[in-house]
Amino acid sequence: MRLILALCRDPQRNDILFYPLVEEKLIFVTSDALALEVGHEGLERLNQEVMISFGTDCLYHTQASRALQEVGINVKEAIELPSLEMIKQSIKCGIGYALVPEIAVEKELESGELKVLPIGLANYSIHGLIVHKNRELSYPAKLFQSKLIERIGTTQ
Repeated sequence: MRLILALCRDPQRNDILFYPLVEEKLIFVTSDALALEVGHEGLERLNQEVMISFGTDCLYHTQASRALQEVGINVKEAIELPSLEMIKQSIKCGIGYALVPEIAVEKELESGELKVLPIGLANYSIHGLIVHKNRELSYPAKLFQSKLIERIGTTQ
């Protein structure tokens, strides 16, 4: 029947099976200029900046807000953009900072176009399969699930 590939943590519900597949590291990134200002003035400098995300419904936005609160940063203004590329380009232009998957910005970090902000402990997100326990999967869905787990493997 239904097999859902979702970006999420284990929903920890009795009616759902969660198969963790990939764990990704999330990092805060910004422009070189803002990173230098934060280096001189401290993290409090971010209180004057815009956080960029995919929107308040996004797991990254939630994790970013939580991590920022833990270090005393209050997000006063946020911009919602529909794509990772738009987020990266905005940051390169000096507009704010964002929490993004490290793997998605490796090239920009290596080239120096983006800098990592030292905010709290590392954040991680898990990509996984969610399957309802009480629903029988069709043969193609079972095959897809099996091949996906076999190919990618589980993180646990």
